Amino acid sequence: MHGAPHTVVISDVHLTTAVEPDPKRPLWKRFQQRDLFCDPDLVAMLRHARADAREAGRTLELVLDGDIFDFDAATRLPDDDRFKVGWLERLRGLNPTEEKSAWKLERILDEHPEVVLALQELLDDGDRLVFVVGNHDLDLHWPAVQAVLHRRLDPEGTRDLRVCAWFYLSNGDTLIEHGHQYDTYCLCQDPVSPVIRTRPQGPGRIRLPFGNYASRYMSNGMGLFNPHADKAFVMPFWGYVDFFYRHVARTQPLLVWTWIWTSAATFVASLRDGLLPAERDVVGLEDRVEEIARTSQATPRVVRALDALRAHPAIFHPWKVYRELWLDRLTLVLLVIVGSFQLLATINVLVGVSLAWWFLVFGALLVPFIFYAKQVRSDVDNLEGELRRRLPLLQRVTGVRRLVLGHTHVPRHDVLGGMEVLNAGTWAPAYRDVACTEPVWRRHVVRIRPTSTAGRRATLEAWTGDHFDVVSSGSPGGPARTPSVVAAK
Repeated sequence: MHGAPHTVVISDVHLTTAVEPDPKRPLWKRFQQRDLFCDPDLVAMLRHARADAREAGRTLELVLDGDIFDFDAATRLPDDDRFKVGWLERLRGLNPTEEKSAWKLERILDEHPEVVLALQELLDDGDRLVFVVGNHDLDLHWPAVQAVLHRRLDPEGTRDLRVCAWFYLSNGDTLIEHGHQYDTYCLCQDPVSPVIRTRPQGPGRIRLPFGNYASRYMSNGMGLFNPHADKAFVMPFWGYVDFFYRHVARTQPLLVWTWIWTSAATFVASLRDGLLPAERDVVGLEDRVEEIARTSQATPRVVRALDALRAHPAIFHPWKVYRELWLDRLTLVLLVIVGSFQLLATINVLVGVSLAWWFLVFGALLVPFIFYAKQVRSDVDNLEGELRRRLPLLQRVTGVRRLVLGHTHVPRHDVLGGMEVLNAGTWAPAYRDVACTEPVWRRHVVRIRPTSTAGRRATLEAWTGDHFDVVSSGSPGGPARTPSVVAAK
């Protein structure tokens, strides 16, 4: 397994179930409609990459680096009563129990038969297929979910297919991670033992981080905002006003109420999951570590060290999560409204005043709120700082000089602290407009291939539909020649 000279890495494909177009709301979840699926492009790219490897006389190692499946966006429900479904699940999708997650994966694979066939062909030809678990496909931790994957892609159980808990060491020179373990809002709190139990007699479930609950409860309920691209929902004030007038007012006039109750549900659910203890099999714990090491081509020592290098979960600082949901500002506005009425009532007892004076009192109390709101800074984009602090230790622990990530959806080839860092970007439908006509990024891959001298060279390449365009390349076993953050349109 250690010899894999020709490696292709893609990330953040976000395969999920399709949303059927609604004639009354044609733009509702436009990004999740079947005609925008990347399947034809993905299949063509895989076949082209395999042909390139064969031309060089080598097999291909394909690493699917996290968020290949998006369990959070899959909201389809079974037609029968095979399992109990709660009211919130009916609105926002099934909980991540083993039985429900396995059912979800079956539905996702049914929606993407071309991709399933292409991966089967890859395995049948003797190539290697590696899934690295990301934050949106944490359900892959379940044995039953992995069994579905093996049955659909490798029914005979003789091919080179494996699922890695959160990292993979390729050829001894490259560490491949999705990257969510350095994101305080999206990390898997305990990837060795990811299962919790919310009720003593209830089924176990995967512990979901704050980011997953925000996707399930909030994004699934505000379908005009594309969750795959920040540019689709980060706007100036007047941009929000225009967006509300043109799109929201007619299709979702109660959007503010949706935001309030889904934000509260997200906060409560993520706090509950974050504070519950993991269900650890103490007897089999060491076996689990050894299994992760074997699957990821590492040692148990490396597994424990990389697990210890994960970021600290934001849920242990509840105020940070409360603030990211804008619930702090909502609470303060409500306090200002109630406080101004109370102050006016007190003044009215002493001196008779009209209700019009309330606006003056409200405006005076609103000034400190505005001052506070302007000082608040989001901490969601924290991965860069967390990663920089850990890079020297990642090098010491693994002995590699190259790190390949996903998660941010931003293609990248850079040098940090003497280490080559690449990001494979995204294949998800990331558009800057609600009608999904203006893509934010091209679709990228990271290719790592042997050179005529020694070592392997990594390149960041964009898929054009029939060939690869090299965006940035690095020297064999060393840093990139042109370090940059790539913003390829």
